Amino acid sequence: MNFLSSLSPHVHWGLRLSLAATFLYHGWGKFPIVEPMMGMPVAAIWILALGEIAAGAMLIAGAFGKEMLTRLGALIVIVVMIVIIVIIGWGSTYRDRDIFGAEADGGSPVRQHIRPGRIGRQKNLRKEGAFPIGLHL
Repeated sequence: MNFLSSLSPHVHWGLRLSLAATFLYHGWGKFPIVEPMMGMPVAAIWILALGEIAAGAMLIAGAFGKEMLTRLGALIVIVVMIVIIVIIGWGSTYRDRDIFGAEADGGSPVRQHIRPGRIGRQKNLRKEGAFPIGLHL
C-alpha cells in the first residue's frame, strides 16, 4: 500500500500526457490550412487547430502549478470534442464511411461484415474462411 501511495502524486501524468499529445498531434497536423476540411471553412479549421494546440499545451503546463490552465485546457477539450462529435456524427461527409474509410455501401467482404448487425453472417464467413488470419470476430 505504501508503494501505491508513493505513486499517487505522479499518476496524473499518464492521462495528462496522452491527452495532450493527442491534441497537439491533431492540432499541429492540420497545418498548413489552405482549403476547407471536414466540411468546415478555413477560418473554423484555424480556430479548431489553434484550440487543439492550446488545449494540449495547457494540459501540460497546468501540471506545473497552475491548476487553472488544466481547467481551461479541459474546457477546450470538451468544446472541441463536442464540435467533432457533432460534425462527424451528424451531417458530415464522413457519416457514410466506416472505420476503414471506405464507402458504407460497398468495399471488401471483411469490411462489410464488421459492421453492427452482421453477427450471423460473421459466423458463416468464419466457417468459409473469408476472414484473414487474426481477424476472427
